[in-house]
Amino acid sequence: MNARGPGREKATEIERGGTGRRKTLTITARVHPRSRKPGVRRLGPHEYSVYVASPPEKGAANREAVAALAAHWGIPASSVRIVRGEKSRSKFILLELED
Repeated sequence: MNARGPGREKATEIERGGTGRRKTLTITARVHPRSRKPGVRRLGPHEYSVYVASPPEKGAANREAVAALAAHWGIPASSVRIVRGEKSRSKFILLELED
């Protein structure tokens, strides 16, 4: 872990048209729907467990997981995207971090 926060040591810089440089980070997350205590727990450098109260119906758990990860990283929810695993508990998630 470095001074920028958990898991940010391997962020990759990408170029965005006109908005300057941004960093992206890909993590894996295991979502636990219908949890009694919602929250985010770090398991490793790029591995997280996300506990959400919502059931896995109509994307409710995914939306809550995205919101929880955004709050954990201190970024807007629009900067968190599920790349793979929309219908699975194990997900590949892309975070767009500001410089």
